[in-house]
Amino acid sequence: MDNLTFICFREELFGNNERLMALIDKFSSFAGSKMLTFESNVPLDTTLVRGAEIIAQLQKRGLNSASLTGADLDCMRGSEDGVARVDASMFKLLLAQDIAPVLLPLSHDTEAHYISSKHTDVATQAAIALSWHYNVTLIMCDDELDAKLKTIIDTRELSEIQYNSITLEQHFNDETLNALFGALNMGLQRVIVVAADNLGTVNAISLTIEGNL
Repeated sequence: MDNLTFICFREELFGNNERLMALIDKFSSFAGSKMLTFESNVPLDTTLVRGAEIIAQLQKRGLNSASLTGADLDCMRGSEDGVARVDASMFKLLLAQDIAPVLLPLSHDTEAHYISSKHTDVATQAAIALSWHYNVTLIMCDDELDAKLKTIIDTRELSEIQYNSITLEQHFNDETLNALFGALNMGLQRVIVVAADNLGTVNAISLTIEGNL
């Protein structure tokens, strides 16, 4: 299977244009197929503008791309409980044409309603769906999570067994990590947690489960 790099980043980058442009530069430079999504806890129109602005920056860098809500091509359906369905075939068509989809954190319910979705839910559910067709590396650019992990481990790898042990011994439990390990158990090939400024460097942490080391 072909490789696919799927990057997800946190909302604070929208408040720092220099850091956001640096991440877009790095994303554009990755070889092969790639996708992007992001956190956006703002009104619908602002999220749509953010997606359009990212697309404009990617086009400027020579990367053909498309900004998609869940309603576009019916690619992602959801409910108040989260993302319920991802149509990987739509993304495959775009990726086959060397188009980099930017998936907005907006699903739809087929009743003309947009639903704001958690960036982690969008990233993990889309990555799981695409893992049937690609070797997917999901890169979670999360400064806070990266910093937390580096206070509890001194390696560049965290296994699910280690995480469960840390959860019991240190009462450390993280919703994003739970979702990421859940995605690995659902067949996602690789997950990396890294501070946004360290994207593309060795200063990242890989999450692993039994059988995918």
